[in-house]
Amino acid sequence: MANKITARLKIGLGVVVLAAGIITGWSVLFNAKNAAAAPANFVYRNGKTMMLNGAPYKFVGFNAYGMTGCESGPWSNTAIDNYFKSLPPASMTRTWAFQERSSNLDYIIQSATNHNQKVIMTLGNGLMNCEGQTNGYPKDTGASLGATFFQSTYKGTYMNWVKTTVAKYKNSPAVGMWEISNEGGHPLNLSTSIMKPYYDDVSAVIKGIDPQHLVSTGALAEYTYGGTSGYQAIHSSSNIDVVSFHEYDGGTLSNHWPAVLGVANALNKPIMVGEVGDPWNENGMLTGQAYADFLKKRFDGYLAAGASGVLPWNYGQGNYSNSWSIFPGSPAATMVSNYKISGIVTTPTPTPTPTPTPTPTPPTNCKATSNYGTASSTFSVTTAGTYRIWSRVSAPDTTNNSYFLEVDGSNCYVVGDASTTTNTWSWVDYQNGTTTAKINATLSAGTHTFKLIGREPNVKLDTVMAIADQNCVPKDKGDISHCSAAGDTTIPVVTITAPADGSTVAGTTALAANATDDTGISKVELYVQNVLKSTNTSSPYKYDWDTTTLPNGTYTVTAKAYDSSGNTATDTNTVIIKNGDTKAPSTPGNVTAVANAPNKVTVNWTASTDDVATTGYWVSRNGSVIATVGPVTSYVDTGVSGSTSYSYQVTAFDAANNRSAASSAATVTTPAAPVTDTQPPSKPTQLSANTISKSQINLSWTASTDNIGVKQYVVFRAQGSNSATQIGTTTQTTFGDTGLTSNMTYTYYVTASDAAGNSTKSDTVTATTASEPPATEAKSTLRGTVQSRSGRPLPWVRVTVWVNDKRYSATTNWRGQYMITNIPPGRYDVTFRAWGFYRYTQRVSLNPGKTKWLDVQLWRY
Repeated sequence: MANKITARLKIGLGVVVLAAGIITGWSVLFNAKNAAAAPANFVYRNGKTMMLNGAPYKFVGFNAYGMTGCESGPWSNTAIDNYFKSLPPASMTRTWAFQERSSNLDYIIQSATNHNQKVIMTLGNGLMNCEGQTNGYPKDTGASLGATFFQSTYKGTYMNWVKTTVAKYKNSPAVGMWEISNEGGHPLNLSTSIMKPYYDDVSAVIKGIDPQHLVSTGALAEYTYGGTSGYQAIHSSSNIDVVSFHEYDGGTLSNHWPAVLGVANALNKPIMVGEVGDPWNENGMLTGQAYADFLKKRFDGYLAAGASGVLPWNYGQGNYSNSWSIFPGSPAATMVSNYKISGIVTTPTPTPTPTPTPTPTPPTNCKATSNYGTASSTFSVTTAGTYRIWSRVSAPDTTNNSYFLEVDGSNCYVVGDASTTTNTWSWVDYQNGTTTAKINATLSAGTHTFKLIGREPNVKLDTVMAIADQNCVPKDKGDISHCSAAGDTTIPVVTITAPADGSTVAGTTALAANATDDTGISKVELYVQNVLKSTNTSSPYKYDWDTTTLPNGTYTVTAKAYDSSGNTATDTNTVIIKNGDTKAPSTPGNVTAVANAPNKVTVNWTASTDDVATTGYWVSRNGSVIATVGPVTSYVDTGVSGSTSYSYQVTAFDAANNRSAASSAATVTTPAAPVTDTQPPSKPTQLSANTISKSQINLSWTASTDNIGVKQYVVFRAQGSNSATQIGTTTQTTFGDTGLTSNMTYTYYVTASDAAGNSTKSDTVTATTASEPPATEAKSTLRGTVQSRSGRPLPWVRVTVWVNDKRYSATTNWRGQYMITNIPPGRYDVTFRAWGFYRYTQRVSLNPGKTKWLDVQLWRY
């Protein structure tokens, strides 16, 4: 049995035999590279769930684009400390950790550690954002532009930076995850055949150096990688832990969310929204509290819909001019600082330390090139002296025949490494392949630690001994009877009689052992999972063990026998506790939600299965349970309102209260509730009448508002004392009245009406047509440039001005320039349209004979 302990401890003889139960596992640990369990305060994942210190972990925080220097220089140390201090514990911050901006990374990591914060380290950048690119395409030092980087040249300077940075910070709990690049391949929209090898290669390098931290791609969305299948392919590597998604769309959730969430569910990996922002914020559409409310709505929606974290764009320090930045003290910054994630418990903030304590460098020989496992044991020495270290080793071949032995964390030996008989147990007391170089350790009286470190694969150990007698050579499995000694040297014999090794137990069961010795047994201690439960000084050696006090699972039970001379022996069995029904039902599938009416949503799902029976389901709306139902597969929710988006999940449970995982979310938006419109539009104001010629008068006014919407404006005209009559309708706020009589006075008013027929009349205004043909009026000119939000000129943008249903237009040249001439003076809407960008409209006033400059930036969708 691999876990069977036949340990001996002979202090009086000057012999220490380590517990075989610790060492026999080496035959397994040396057989494969095993990743260690996540250290304390490291973020890791369990399937689709991110974890922190054994509990589910979700996060909010910020993108801090300028922290490392992209805001006209790195943030000051004070600004970094104040920023991390303002966030909730264990929040996440995403920053640009690439080589050109690395001067303050050490301080960022230290400050994040002091304030219990996590940092996403973005190692490469895919957009023209502060990384020395040209024309919007990514490059590395000396590399070609565009696809060449992701096909080959990333293996140069960029990969060297990845290796250096990951190795430097791999032991830091402040690193939340590594991110391979920011929106890699965008805007080139490179194929999966190019991007997948890049992501696979870089993620393998990162994991090879740092298997403890998570790795994300930093990808934008499914449409940038040839569709959903390509997006899934680049995230499919086992070395990539987190699915990445960026969005600047409208609505409660992006219309790309179902596709990217489906990829995460298919791969059984967590998904994070690495960037989110108002699509119009670059043009100042949302600011202040409105932007804070927008972001909170996104936080609530995505976290409820299955995202592990959401990070808005972007926290700045005031020297970054773009209007989408969130500054200290702003409503959006305050909202994030106070945001609470329901049900998530974070770790307490540690006491800050001004400088990190350097990790001691292990001896050169103990730096294993591969992870074949480690094991440690602590023991006591009563008499100081020089001890010969013996190891019982079985080598698979003449090459793989050694391991590292570290004594008290400093002295390190390469045990063995000389040719030996393969697959045969042999005693070894030499080092570095030289049989005459004996392993003699000077041990003081007190406690010492042996650490066994895998150096080569498939090397097995079952006993390590420290013997004071330099002439003593162990034989068989550690027989030292031929070594001279005084006093009692016989080891007790102890055997667990119940429960049997590998058995399943329940309720109250007997833990019992037999023990014998030539001089008599002084006591037997009985342990469960290394916790002492009973001490017996006489037979029977027994303890009534109530297994219901522990969760179902696998446990070790140990009996430790002592004789009157202090010699000890132990025996350990492994048992399985299984009390009652412990299997959870399967996760409900195919959850759908249909809005039948403004106040009614029907939720359907596929029934779960269970080893006993599924008792019922919990139905959750927006992350909160709203109903408990029996073994049915549908639920009607009547507690909803019109024109509102909702997200539903279903969880199954059985009679033993075992619960399944929550289902995938189904989202739905209820239709608008019918309303009776009795409210008229507001009064049209600032009506003006301008004489254009002897036969034309132009009208203009300020737009009305309405609770539903203004349908049209009706224009009325009166001549002299005659009653006013309707002369036309329009949806604009201007109207040209033509065919008039020269030198005649006319009176006008306008009514605003809605679809329900409600209307409101404006004040009246008069004007007189010219008696003579007016002199030719000077025309106006409109010109300017059109750029993307990153400042790149945009060619082929259509620019249009409508004047009384007549269109004046132009198209930008390769420099993004346009010019429209011969426009009648007045106040008009100018519209900019370009493929791949949101349409943009702005009102301008054109003066006679003048040139109006209008420069704009368009937002890519």
